[in-house]
Amino acid sequence: MTKNDTITLQPLAPRFAICKVPDYSGADLSAPFCFTGATDEELSLVCPEEYVPDNALVRDDGWRAFRIIGQLDFSLTGILAGIAKALAVVPDSRAAGCFSDRHSGRHCEGAGG
Repeated sequence: MTKNDTITLQPLAPRFAICKVPDYSGADLSAPFCFTGATDEELSLVCPEEYVPDNALVRDDGWRAFRIIGQLDFSLTGILAGIAKALAVVPDSRAAGCFSDRHSGRHCEGAGG
């Protein structure tokens, strides 16, 4: 992706859950679209809702994920602004952070999407 390219987002089919977990022992890390995150204070898991482990301490369902089409050049300035601009035109969604500092798009139930 070059400076003049636009960012194209492709919605992924599954609904995702964002979870806080005590450890990853209950998680199927080989499941498609399974992401982990760790800080000095918590462990997080993002996965399709049907893969939420039984040991999840907190779960927040109804999230959507998007694939960025093409290759991103992270050395370009404004890459996050470009992603935010692309997310702004996705109907019935919003960008939000949950638990830690990652960002996802959440489906708004009853909003037509």
